[in-house]
Amino acid sequence: FNAPSGSRIIITTVSGHQVTDIDSDIGWDGRNASGELVATGVYLFAVRTPDGDFGHGKIAVIHR
Repeated sequence: FNAPSGSRIIITTVSGHQVTDIDSDIGWDGRNASGELVATGVYLFAVRTPDGDFGHGKIAVIHR
């Protein structure tokens, strides 16, 4: 994710269940808030900057 420093990235399932909320400076390692790898699938993300929403989109996770 290319977001301004200090932003938060909220990742949810397509059904709306929050998976994790992370600092954009760290990035997402594909783990949920409990530290477990998420399942293969499509996830939604929203980037929240200190000034307000920055954007949103989809990301696919594929385990081999």
